[in-house]
Amino acid sequence: MKEYFLKFIRDDEGAELIQFAIVVGIAALLAVAVGLVFSAAESQLMNAADEVNNIDQHFNSQAGGGGDPGN
Repeated sequence: MKEYFLKFIRDDEGAELIQFAIVVGIAALLAVAVGLVFSAAESQLMNAADEVNNIDQHFNSQAGGGGDPGN
């Protein structure tokens, strides 16, 4: 068992596999982080759009329901 463990530690292919696994793990974490950022940005943009629509509805209701509120 000790010989197998020492062979595993000295083997370069195991190190390459570990490096590859670390790179894949980091890429997965970055993908999740980017997804969360885009999701949060989308939510903020939707909230901003709702606020703009509420402002438009407020001005339209004061102007008599339509038309040019400046006349």
